[in-house]
Amino acid sequence: MIGSVGSARNPAHGFATRPCLPAPVASKQCLAFLDHVADVHGWLKGGTDRTFHFAPTSAFWMNVVEGFVSKQSRQRLKNAVFDSLDECIAAIESCIKHHNANHARPFRWSRKPEDLVAAWKRGHQKLQDMASNE
Repeated sequence: MIGSVGSARNPAHGFATRPCLPAPVASKQCLAFLDHVADVHGWLKGGTDRTFHFAPTSAFWMNVVEGFVSKQSRQRLKNAVFDSLDECIAAIESCIKHHNANHARPFRWSRKPEDLVAAWKRGHQKLQDMASNE
């Protein structure tokens, strides 16, 4: 898990101007799940060497991220007092490192690949239909 801490006032600011993801690894695919698609739409049109996956907020992966944040908030950050923003960021980064060292495990899809591809094609077609109706 890779974490990035940014301003809530303008979440897209800086996303397009700083490398927030590691360099691509030839043998692995980097999954970046983005919210607020409109905020990064212009940047993506400019071209990038990354592949981004846009998932609805009700998607499984978003639930996993929300569960991770909730668990860390309850177990490691609850009642914590920070004297500075840097201390808070360090605590969050420590949570991520602890999770990666002790609890991370590969995700295994339970659905058949052909079912996933079919669902993706349906979603992609729906997006194309919506875009052509604008």
